[in-house]
Amino acid sequence: MKTDFDCYEALGVAWSKRSYQIVLLDSDRVRSLYSTEAQNARQRYKQVRELSSVNNLRKAISRSEFKNISSS
Repeated sequence: MKTDFDCYEALGVAWSKRSYQIVLLDSDRVRSLYSTEAQNARQRYKQVRELSSVNNLRKAISRSEFKNISSS
């Protein structure tokens, strides 16, 4: 389980006295935000990875087609 510190650190909260006090006002909200953002980040990473794979495959096919045309 994540600690409050892990959540604050992951959200990039500055540890000034003022921001520390503001964050402590609603640690449940911070945990919720952290959980949501972490899930969204994992989903975005997965989508980017899949898109990258598709783009690499397209490039490989294009190069292959170009070589076939060039050698004809």
